[in-house]
Amino acid sequence: MNNKASISRWLVAAAMGTLLACPSARAEDGVTAQQLLIGQSITLQGGKNDYGTAVLDGVQTYLTQVNRQGGVAGRKLVVKVLDDDNKSAQAEVNARQLVTQDKVFIVFGSIEGGPSNAVMKVTNELKVPFFGPMAGSPTFRAPHQPLVFPVRAEHKEEFRALLEYAKSLGMTRAAFIRSDSAVGQEHLANVRKIVQSLGLELVADLDFVSAHLDALIEKRVPGAARRSPASIASGARGGGGPSAPRRSMRSSAGRWRSQRMLEPCESWSISATLQPDQA
Repeated sequence: MNNKASISRWLVAAAMGTLLACPSARAEDGVTAQQLLIGQSITLQGGKNDYGTAVLDGVQTYLTQVNRQGGVAGRKLVVKVLDDDNKSAQAEVNARQLVTQDKVFIVFGSIEGGPSNAVMKVTNELKVPFFGPMAGSPTFRAPHQPLVFPVRAEHKEEFRALLEYAKSLGMTRAAFIRSDSAVGQEHLANVRKIVQSLGLELVADLDFVSAHLDALIEKRVPGAARRSPASIASGARGGGGPSAPRRSMRSSAGRWRSQRMLEPCESWSISATLQPDQA
């Protein structure tokens, strides 16, 4: 909740800064004397994608507080939210609707690299700011995107921090869960470099197709477990959310001697300890 509220505070600061910097903001799309209209495309399907509804709850809770205190420059903050079901194609359609039909002031806080990059494509094309994508894709920073304002570190920096933490605990072996995609391959290449630089051993690469995440992890975790990795760095998401690899790992916990799952996927859930089954 604190991290979701923190992103919302950044949003409020961004809106305030834009208004103060633009005396003519009253004439901008999404800005009236009474309100600022902000657009957001996230997954709202619940279940395996329940992290989307959790993010929305956090955002709305904080913005309700801001509006009770007078809003931004006397204007109420209103968020128009569209469901993209964690699908890039739908996120692109949503972003275009938010800008061209709903006339939002800025687009805010998409989740996941695929949908966030799809939103960025549209906002760059239509010259609308895209603030606070909740993903670690390097494309938000390189090449320079003057209208994109990421507030999260790149995944490779998260992987390094998590693996350095694992090493500080005396762990020497790691496994990596990732999507079976070009982005997943990029994550794997970065993890291999980090593991080598830290003197760790990568004993398992567990790739998956998001639609079959649970089944694949259930099938492949026991084999990885026999290699006794001390930590599992997860680059997995793709629609299953962080709970899916964690749930599958826990189902095999009796085969793990004492592992720690390190997840850059959720800033509010960095790690979960996997203990052997005591039953």
